[in-house]
This record gives sequence, C-alpha cells and structure tokens, in this order.
Amino acid sequence: MCRRWTTLLLLQWGLFIGLIYGIEKPKGFIPDGLQAVIDEPMSEIDTLPYINEIKTSEYLKSTWGNQVVFGWMSYQRHNLIQCEQQWQKALGTFMPQDLNKVLIKDLCKIYKTLQSPIRFLLYEKYVETFPKESDVPRIHLTLGYYYLNYQAFDRALLHYYKVLNGTFNVDHSHLEEYESYVIWAQLGIAQVYLDQRKYEEAFDFFSKIHFKNADATILADILHKRALCAYCSEHTDEAAKLLEKYCDLPVNTAEMPEAYYYLIHAYKKLGEKDKVLETIFALLRLGQKKRIEQSEHWQIWDKYQKLSASEIAQDFYREGNLIEAIKLYQALVDLNKSPDWQWPILCQIGLCYERLGLSIRSKAAYELIAGATEEWNEVAIHWTEDLRNYQIQAKWHLEQVRTYEKIKLNFEQLVQTL
Repeated sequence: MCRRWTTLLLLQWGLFIGLIYGIEKPKGFIPDGLQAVIDEPMSEIDTLPYINEIKTSEYLKSTWGNQVVFGWMSYQRHNLIQCEQQWQKALGTFMPQDLNKVLIKDLCKIYKTLQSPIRFLLYEKYVETFPKESDVPRIHLTLGYYYLNYQAFDRALLHYYKVLNGTFNVDHSHLEEYESYVIWAQLGIAQVYLDQRKYEEAFDFFSKIHFKNADATILADILHKRALCAYCSEHTDEAAKLLEKYCDLPVNTAEMPEAYYYLIHAYKKLGEKDKVLETIFALLRLGQKKRIEQSEHWQIWDKYQKLSASEIAQDFYREGNLIEAIKLYQALVDLNKSPDWQWPILCQIGLCYERLGLSIRSKAAYELIAGATEEWNEVAIHWTEDLRNYQIQAKWHLEQVRTYEKIKLNFEQLVQTL
C-alpha cells in the first residue's frame, strides 16, 4: 500500500523517473554548516522502544506486529533491504499512530543509507500527516534543498515558505533552533531565484539574511552572491562596492578569482580605466603567486587572470586604447611559454604597435613568429593548423610593415628634393 501511494505521489507531482531510478545525481547545493542540520545519524533508530512492547503484547499476533519485529531483526543483521521491505508492508496498516510516525522516520534513515530518494517521498508523507511535530521545519528544509538540487524550483519554494510560515507551530523550547532554520530557508529561496536568473528577487533575499554566529565562509558566499546578483541586474555601482568588499576578505574561496573578474568588468562599465588596470594587475600578481605555490584553487585563479586580462585587452584594442592594451598583452604573454598561447598575443602586440605607427616594435613582434622553425622557448614546436596560420599572418603583416616603411622612406626622400 505504501509503495502504491509513493507511486501516485510521483505521478501527481510530475517528478521525472530519474529521481528514483538512477539518473546521474546533480551536484548538490548544500551550504557549509547546513549539512549537519539536515543530516540524520543512522545509529538513531526510534522504533527500538516499540519492539519489546510488541513482543509482550497482543500486537505480536497482528500481521503488522510481525512485520515490524521481523524488520527489526533484519536491521540487527544489517540486512537493510529486507528491513525496508518488512517495514514498508507494515506502513498503511492499522498500527498505532505513534509507531506509524517513527516507522516513517526510520525508513527515511534506511533509505538515506541506501541512497534512495524514496525517503523524500516519505518525508512528504510525514510532514503532511504530522504537521505539528517539532522536527517538521527541519524536514521542510531538507526537502527544499533536495528539490533545489534537482531544479524542481516550485516545490523547493513551497517547502522553504513552509519553514518561514511555521512560526505559530513552533514550541518556545525550539525557538532558537527554528530561527536558524528560517535563515537557511531564506538562503534557499535566494538560491532558487539566483538559479532562475531572477536577480532582483535573489538580491533582496540575500540582503535579508543575517547570521548571528555564522562561519566566515558562509558570510563570504552570501556577499559574493549578492554582488553577482547586483552585477547581473545592472546595478553596477552597487556591484562594484560589494565586490570590492568581497575581494578584501581574508578567505581563500574558489569564487574569489571570479569576483575579481566581475569587479574588473564592473569598473569597465563605470568607465574607471585606472581601476580596471589596477585590479587586473592585482589579479595577475595573486594568480601567479597561487600558481607558484600550487595553492588551493590555483587553476581557477589561472583561468580568470588570463580571461580577465585578454578580454579587457581586446576591448582596449577595439576602442583604440592601444597603450593600455599593450600593457595587458605584455603581462599576458609570459603566463604560458607555449606558442599556442604566445603567438596570438604577439600578433596582437604587433597590431597595436602597427596602429601606433611604431614599425620597429611591430616588426620585432612579427619577426619572432615568422622566424620560428623547429623550437619555441627551447621546446620542439608541435605544428598545428592554427600555428601555421599565425605564422602566415605574422609574415604577411611583416611584409606590409616593410612595404609601408619603403613607401614612407621614398616619400621623405622625394620631399627633400623639392
């Protein structure tokens, strides 16, 4: 019977079969500090006090009584599959309400150990049947983050708002605990809006979250996401202020280099060219330090320092800010010694000098590529189509510069004879 209503619930909610039968599970969004709140220790099985009562009463003669006892015996032998089968059969019968309640919770723990998402359907049954239990807010929170991970956003929001609206059902002895649940629910709602790209709504919720004794990593994560929402909703000035604050934090997070990236682009949008350059070079210094030390997240720093500098350098080149573009290209060129990395940058340096009319320097950049034969930086060149094209391009530009110099020289000599 219990299996029948779980199947009906699946059909009613429109959840895809992969939730139950093994489609690859997405990477879960569980903030630091929350895992302990929503986790249940397997060692705590609440059915145990009822076993002796069943054995010494008329309940043992009932079908459900035998199923509960046999399930317990299977659990003691660590046969969780058989335990689950017996307790599933017992559910939905006319057993006492208190036992029905703990049996649902214990089955959830078994399903968690078995890594079966069916436990979340049992959670739904539990909060529906026992809405005034003290652990209901925590279970709503657990369900909210579960649905968030599967991008079932409407159901995630439903459970988060159940937490926010459950104040009148909370006993005073659990009030402080419930307040922490409210904060986690607010964070979940904000994350839903962020995942839906509703940046204004997400920003409002992230701004409302105020942890009393939060871990520095959690506070940093909230600040980073507020800044991201401000940037994506075109509140560039606010985004720049928040990103500045985040980048000054003494934390080493995977999101820090991305924050520098957005801060650079925020300054670019605000027309603050000096701050753009200052922040890029700060990012380059930090990125190089992380690479040398092989620090945690150094690959992410490496990615964003290259991405930031190359994008802004290209913008400067298109806008005619050639001196600034050259500064960035010169900083970029030594980040990697391979020709695949250096040749496109050297071509851009040559183009910048060419547009500035500094033919000697532009020729120097092109000649490095045009003269390459077997080795580059003392390593054999693995010739690809792209590298051959860059060499052809460099030779063509080199010829154009030399032709221009000849025409210029002939013109100057002609002028002198007049």
